[in-house]
Formats: sequence, C-alpha cells, structure tokens
Amino acid sequence: GEGSAETAVTAWVALSAEATFKPEVRKLFERLLQERHQLLRQLIGESLRAEGRARRGSSTIAAAMVASIEGFFLVACAATSLVPQGSAARAARARVDRLLDAQSPS
Repeated sequence: GEGSAETAVTAWVALSAEATFKPEVRKLFERLLQERHQLLRQLIGESLRAEGRARRGSSTIAAAMVASIEGFFLVACAATSLVPQGSAARAARARVDRLLDAQSPS
C-alpha cells in the first residue's frame, strides 16, 4: 500500500545500522548483501558477455551497485530532500552504464 516502500527502506536502513553494533545482525545483513551482490554479479556478467566485453570486473561493478543502492537508501531516510523522487534509479542506471562501458572488449 501507500507508504509501504518508504517503511521497508526505513526498516532496512535501521537493520543496517544495527548490523554495525551487533555481530548476530551483521552476520544476517552481510548474508543478505552477499546474495544481492551475487545476483547483480551474475546479471552484469551476462550483460558483459552479451556485449562481448571482459567479465573480470563484474564483481567490482556489482559491489559498486550494492554500495550505491545502500547509500541512496540511507540518504533518502536521513536527508530526504537530497534525493528527489525518481532520481536514485536514474543515477544508479547512469552509473552502471558508465561502469559497463568502461569494460574492455574480451
């Protein structure tokens, strides 16, 4: 429903903050981020392969995307006025496009 996305993001940011203090939460949070990273790495690798580009940077690109997403979540919760509606998706897409374009041909 309305506001559910904001509630989910706020809960996620709270979980990430808790992970910095509690080892048992950190373990869970790290596993969840690892799963997200693995999926992104796979998708990025497939995209690079389809474009005939080297895949060796796919893990780094995936890590940059996870960091970008997590950063937008945090800033959107802590300083809402800094993230205009819809800007996070556009910025993340532009970033991944630049990172993919930087990969040399295989």
